Amino acid sequence: MGFVGTLQQTGRIGPLGLGWSVAASYQANTRSDLDYRFGNAAILTLNLSRPVAGRLSASLQGKLFHQTRSVYLAHDVPSTGMTFFYLTPALHVDVPGGVPAYGYLQLPAYRYVNDMQLAPRAAFLTGLSKTF
Repeated sequence: MGFVGTLQQTGRIGPLGLGWSVAASYQANTRSDLDYRFGNAAILTLNLSRPVAGRLSASLQGKLFHQTRSVYLAHDVPSTGMTFFYLTPALHVDVPGGVPAYGYLQLPAYRYVNDMQLAPRAAFLTGLSKTF
């Protein structure tokens, strides 16, 4: 079981329609019945967005993710714990019918892992969204 807390603030800057948001969250994990505890995690994001032309808007997000080492029987678990910083440019199109399309390019600008473990590479994500 874990406990999560989140703070978020959004706003607009000037006549250009520049939007911004900042969010921070923290997840504190508890120990399992087998005395294993996943590392606690902290996330901080800053997002800037603005209209580009017509229904097209663009954004840029910076995201810092840090997770502490996991613990088992009061000992640090090898190859756990990490710190990543991502830069994510994105495009968003409002299409007729209320189903916007988007595309994100997630670029890991900084990667640190304890010991040896897999680390993320660049990723491209596209999709459609619908609010009900």
